[in-house]
Amino acid sequence: MFERFYRAPGQPRRSTGSGIGLTIARNIARAHGGDVTASSPGSGRGATFVLTLPLRTTLPAASE
Repeated sequence: MFERFYRAPGQPRRSTGSGIGLTIARNIARAHGGDVTASSPGSGRGATFVLTLPLRTTLPAASE
């Protein structure tokens, strides 16, 4: 699902998208120390996508 340009075989094409949105989202999340995951209870039952990012524990120094 997170592979670049992935399209499920045998499925009708419903959009003109390039199929890289999840790849980009995961790469951005990982660049910030987080991740994007996906899970599904089965075919036709929907999916859950979770974005996790670490909490910032320190504030940046104030510029004078």
